[in-house]
Amino acid sequence: PGIFEGKASGDGLLGFSYLPGIVFDHSIDLAVTAPQRVGPLMLTPEANGQVANPVPFGVVPLWLPFYALGLGYQRVAGLAITGRAPIDYWFTGLGSFAYGIGGAFILWTLLARRLGAAAARFGTVSVLAATPLAWYVVTQPLAQHATAFFLVTLLVERWDAWRDEPDAARVALLGALGGIAMSVRIQSAPWVALVGLDLLVTAGSLRQRVITCVCLGGVALLAVSPQLYVWSLQFGSIRVPQDPGHMRWWNPALVESLFSMRAGLLP
Repeated sequence: PGIFEGKASGDGLLGFSYLPGIVFDHSIDLAVTAPQRVGPLMLTPEANGQVANPVPFGVVPLWLPFYALGLGYQRVAGLAITGRAPIDYWFTGLGSFAYGIGGAFILWTLLARRLGAAAARFGTVSVLAATPLAWYVVTQPLAQHATAFFLVTLLVERWDAWRDEPDAARVALLGALGGIAMSVRIQSAPWVALVGLDLLVTAGSLRQRVITCVCLGGVALLAVSPQLYVWSLQFGSIRVPQDPGHMRWWNPALVESLFSMRAGLLP
């Protein structure tokens, strides 16, 4: 239970539908996995006949262990298993809670390394209290935001820790983190670009900088490829699930796009 439709609602419920769809229905077609949502959301079949899920797929492998833990608990407890019960939402949401708290710890680690423990405590608590993060950790845990926060914070923290010695293995790990973060929420892409721009400027000779950036980009592309594959399955081509006209380049609304507390990139 929760406010609005409850904790399993909106985009979060669509994202969750991947889990029972894969485990029980062996499909990611929303007409199969969540037919009751198709009509109210006015979703229509694509050219391949499938009703595409507009929510990113990348969070699914990260949630799957928690979902499986819930299924295991239900089996041991002798409960009827549907894969779509409130207890399934609860165990999956526990994953978001764990990633959100993990991200807060990583943020504390970064701030403490740079500014000391007192500043780290103040900064971490402020981020939890002054942004929508607490909402997505506790009230709407089936949204992807808490998990994306964990991944992006880990990317930035490791970028900071390895910045002076960006060897090939570290750059590859940064690329993997960035690609996974993009597959959870494509809005994470600018953070990966910032890492790449920094490496292009600081990573030794020109030849080393180019090789390093190619390595970062190549591994990131490999890590985001499952999301690209899902898009190709659902839409028949690799494209972000947005209607035409979603991006209005002649009216970019930069301040709102960056800073709006409703959907701004930085918050």
